[in-house]
Amino acid sequence: MTLVFTGDVDAKAIEQAVTHGFGGWSGGVDYLRTAPARIKPKTFEHSIAMKDKSSTSVFFGQSTGLRQTDADYVPLMVGVDVLGSGFTGRLMAAVRAKEGLTYGIGGNLLGSDYMDGGFAISTTFAPELLDKGIASTRRELLHWWKDGITAEELAGRKQAMVGSYQVGLGNTDGMASAILGTVERGVGLEWLDNYPSMIESVTREQINTAIRTYIDPKQMVMVKAGTFGK
Repeated sequence: MTLVFTGDVDAKAIEQAVTHGFGGWSGGVDYLRTAPARIKPKTFEHSIAMKDKSSTSVFFGQSTGLRQTDADYVPLMVGVDVLGSGFTGRLMAAVRAKEGLTYGIGGNLLGSDYMDGGFAISTTFAPELLDKGIASTRRELLHWWKDGITAEELAGRKQAMVGSYQVGLGNTDGMASAILGTVERGVGLEWLDNYPSMIESVTREQINTAIRTYIDPKQMVMVKAGTFGK
């Protein structure tokens, strides 16, 4: 177990409290954290019918095989951020703002802290807009994968990602969470200081290569849940 304390703390008092709280405890058994073998991307679709729902949830996903400590993780992360990060992402700009097919859609990387991670897009559509919404999402995904991101998108995304990261470290909760995550990944705390420069140094070529290497729009798992056929 790792304990992280941040803020106006008294290190000596904390050490005494932890010693008292765990006094007499001999500890557990160490174990080796392992990850399953990388899952190869495959095409799969599953629908879960649910009566009288006003919207249908849709989830696209696939394995990337990457962990946060891999060299290609940061380039892919930046590229995915361009595609699916909130109102500034391509998916929201096209599928919601331009076409009005959904209230919310986004894409991100998942589960890359302790095991081989994945890529995911999540969204919802009204039942009568489901087919059109899925087609629009697939179109934007394919365009992003095929043509990559632009230099303008990269410059704006770097500024936003670094700024958001620094703001997140501005309170004790954010700082504690960042320190804990870094320790658990098995990398040194210098990673926290180096993160902005890692983002700033990523090139457009690295990002677009990572997108085409680890994402395959033709081999996505898609799960739909809700009311169909309205």
